[in-house]
Amino acid sequence: MKPSNRTLWFLVAQAASRLSSIWIFAVVAHNTSLQGLGALSVATAMAATAQAIAPAVIGKPMATLPSREARVAEIPMAYSATVLLGLVVGALLGAASLGLHGAAQLALIGGAFGVPAGLVVEGTFWRLVYVRGPRAASMTLSACYVAQAALVAVAAGWVSATYLVVAPYLALAGVATVLLLVNRGATWPAARAWIVGHYRRWLPYVGGAGASLALVQVIPIAIAATSGLAAASTWRAGELAFGVTNLILGASAQLLLVREHDGDLRATYRRGATLLGCIALCNAAAVAFAPRSFLRLFLGPATDELESVLAQFTVQRVAMCVASVGTLVLIPVLRAGVVGALDLGSALLKLALLVAGGWIAGVAGGIWGLAAAEVLLALACTALLLARTRAAPLPPRRRHRRHRRRNTPGGGGQTVPAARAPSSSSAASSGGPSTTSTPYQVQERR
Repeated sequence: MKPSNRTLWFLVAQAASRLSSIWIFAVVAHNTSLQGLGALSVATAMAATAQAIAPAVIGKPMATLPSREARVAEIPMAYSATVLLGLVVGALLGAASLGLHGAAQLALIGGAFGVPAGLVVEGTFWRLVYVRGPRAASMTLSACYVAQAALVAVAAGWVSATYLVVAPYLALAGVATVLLLVNRGATWPAARAWIVGHYRRWLPYVGGAGASLALVQVIPIAIAATSGLAAASTWRAGELAFGVTNLILGASAQLLLVREHDGDLRATYRRGATLLGCIALCNAAAVAFAPRSFLRLFLGPATDELESVLAQFTVQRVAMCVASVGTLVLIPVLRAGVVGALDLGSALLKLALLVAGGWIAGVAGGIWGLAAAEVLLALACTALLLARTRAAPLPPRRRHRRHRRRNTPGGGGQTVPAARAPSSSSAASSGGPSTTSTPYQVQERR
């Protein structure tokens, strides 16, 4: 499948996930209380961790393998481990909910169903990506989330306002059960083999994903603590304004994890960073030139505050796109522990610079701090990529074009052209080695 077609299907999957979440929130918001809506938000935050944990357990370890055959052979172990981890986390959340009551109990019950169901759905998506391709994976994921949204819409007319909070995750659990019955690919021996025998290949990625998730939750809290509650709404407005960039970045991340290993990592980094950076700039231009009345329909009173920090937000988004491409491109050439440490270190650096900038210059300073951290991460990724890849030597026919002189029996020198190396096609036909090479060769992973 062409990269453009793969990107399209990944965009479909991202759009289905986000739109179904918006629809479910709107349906529940019109049929429950403010406390119930808060419980839904907490349960949604817990269930959303599946979208980061599943690629850490399945997607990134598979991206380090050189061939499709190797990925298909190891997918059952990774998928089984993902399902088992979801069941364990769900059981722990369910046990924790027994000692609570009210909205807090509903939130944990929603998480107890939402986390394992989400891991099954997202794990099935990554399993199908490597086994059957992005088209089948995207269609399956979209069908799951559309079915969840439809079941919630039906439940809104039958379930009481109190228990409607957990309806989205009960619906997703039903969809996940159907997936498990249809696929039948999850087994205990396979899960045990991946968790016990291959934990070094995926556990650091989970740690890095956990650090990134924690940072996402902490950013609004840190901004509110340093700049006031109104500043937190400014950050949320910026996230919504750059929603197109976030959508394309999510699809691009999935595309980079399933790309073929051609060894041309520098070109991949250069093209991906340039393209996503331009998309972020176009997104910023659309926000800057959009009518203010149109922006107020979506952002409300935070529109004016966003306009005052749009430049800082633009720099932060462009740098984030470049850094995200860099960390994903480095996965095949770095150990999982190094990538996990890079994710953890970058999350701590972003938090530190966010807090420092917020104390110094308010919300604008906090966003500048995040932008500075993203720039430093992008520079670190560039340095690592240059250090772990090297330029390939030129083919012999290019390297020996210069003439050499040799003595002739008659005395004096005669200019004789160097012998021309055989081309790759002639070498292949004669059984000799091929002289073709990729523009960059990946060094051995350390």
